Amino acid sequence: MLVSGGTIGYQFYQEEKEEAVIETQQKAERKAIREESELAETKVISAEMNPTQENIEAAEEAVYLL
Repeated sequence: MLVSGGTIGYQFYQEEKEEAVIETQQKAERKAIREESELAETKVISAEMNPTQENIEAAEEAVYLL
């Protein structure tokens, strides 16, 4: 009886641990996406304010990679 209770408790612990790992990964992914979007926005604004060929290409590339 104790062994089965310990096994069930361990399974719940593992499930909670896996959920925490997944949640941490999702937060990291959302943060990376947000940072990429902000960088692309910055490059687009830079290209609008200073429309050199280099800035325009950088902005196009950043938007394309989103």
